[in-house]
Amino acid sequence: MQPVVMVSWYAADAYSRWANGHDGAADGSERSYLPTEAQWEYAAAGAFDETERVDAEIHGRGETYELAGLPLPAVQQMFGQSRFGLRHMSGTIWHWCRDWFSPKLYSSKAATRHDPVAEVETGVRSERGGSWVGPIELCRLSYRRGRNPDARGRCLGFRCVGDVPS
Repeated sequence: MQPVVMVSWYAADAYSRWANGHDGAADGSERSYLPTEAQWEYAAAGAFDETERVDAEIHGRGETYELAGLPLPAVQQMFGQSRFGLRHMSGTIWHWCRDWFSPKLYSSKAATRHDPVAEVETGVRSERGGSWVGPIELCRLSYRRGRNPDARGRCLGFRCVGDVPS
């Protein structure tokens, strides 16, 4: 299963709410089911204890994507799946995250919380994961950046998160 692409953050957020039975307005009044940046990175690291080691494995292979066409080659061919059963988390597309993008999030007091979330509106939403279309440095699991929430692209998409039944 491939992530959905060519959707804005607003469309991704609205779908994530609908898919989880919460189809209210995508204005933040209800919980979004897009992952936070922290959730995304935790899930993407998979069975690896150190994201830097995963990055070194990817970069050491010299894997790149030279506009040979979609779908993009997936990290699963190199690593299999994460401990959560997830595949294609890095290198395939940029994934929208719930957070507003804050370049200083992880150096702020909010970073000391469990599952830190940037909640102060900055005008841009966080994205993670990178794409082999760009430089491989951008595919590091720890690399983060922001983008206008209206943006769409063939290398920009999303995955939903959901509540775990108790």
